[in-house]
Amino acid sequence: MMDKAEYERQMSVIEEIFNKSIKILDQKYADSNNPVAVGDIVIDHIGAIKVTKIRIGKSGTYTAGMPCCVYEGLMLKKDFSPQKSGKSRSVWQGNMVKAFTPK
Repeated sequence: MMDKAEYERQMSVIEEIFNKSIKILDQKYADSNNPVAVGDIVIDHIGAIKVTKIRIGKSGTYTAGMPCCVYEGLMLKKDFSPQKSGKSRSVWQGNMVKAFTPK
């Protein structure tokens, strides 16, 4: 006979497997739709960054709950040199206006 504690333990295991599976699927989907690599320059309505890290995000109107990439990197000046402050920020894939690989 299964008691409440055993039910909750098994449910916890199932939920953990389910959540890991969703993360894997999110990663695959975002990777397959990602045109940017670490080191590229990404421009949005705020300005430009040099991508140092790519993570997955799922919120916002653009994504409609679908996973997309969020690019994190150093803020750049208009000539694409690093800003003196050394600050970083994020750019969501849906807000990206342009991306390119620097020469």
